[in-house]
Amino acid sequence: MIMKQSSCRKKGFTLIELLVVISIIGILATIVIGPMNSFLDGASQDAAKQSLANVFGSADKFSKKKKTSMKWPGKDTISAPHEFAIYQLKKWETNIDDAGIWFLPNDPQRDAMEEEGNDIPDKILTTDGSLDKFKNAFGYNIAVPPATSRSLKNVESGPYPIMWTRGLDKGDTEWSEDGPWGDAGGHVLFSNGKVEWYEETQSEEKPEGVFKKFRDDKSAQDAYTSDIGEAIPDDWEILKADG
Repeated sequence: MIMKQSSCRKKGFTLIELLVVISIIGILATIVIGPMNSFLDGASQDAAKQSLANVFGSADKFSKKKKTSMKWPGKDTISAPHEFAIYQLKKWETNIDDAGIWFLPNDPQRDAMEEEGNDIPDKILTTDGSLDKFKNAFGYNIAVPPATSRSLKNVESGPYPIMWTRGLDKGDTEWSEDGPWGDAGGHVLFSNGKVEWYEETQSEEKPEGVFKKFRDDKSAQDAYTSDIGEAIPDDWEILKADG
């Protein structure tokens, strides 16, 4: 008996079929990666908010232990924002030494430094000057009194900003693209320990601004501003991480 040879042959993918498959994979990846990135950013932002609250809480706990009012460092104590990370370890005797609190994982400044071989340490040291070469990647600006540590007193205008995500300066109404979260927004830590996230400092709901203008005068009335420089005490200075 003569067996008929099968005319069927195994075929591979053609170039066009491969291109179609690759295109479909690319589209699916875009659909998945977009929401995933948003989810990761949201989780990082939530962690940053909690970190700021924990830092303030540790300072408050220390002041109550010492039975004194909570003191905020002055310009003669810290002259740049990155020095605050060392200050809080030394002065408030905290164990908050994770560098990820201050050098945010999404920050392009941090990525740029690490690409240049300047890897930020996992832990903050209490040695003065140990963070100097990483100062531009510090995640926050800080408002400080002109000299000596001062109590975070209550004022007529209410709580005022004392620390906020880098990228917002006097006169700005939104965060710059160079900020840790780009121009998506940033956190503000207030003198009562509350932390708020703002996409910008004015909105349709509050066109005059989200901050109360600083006042320590009972006769003056509340006024709002979009300028964070007008919300801090009159004689305080803003230490900028990128300045």
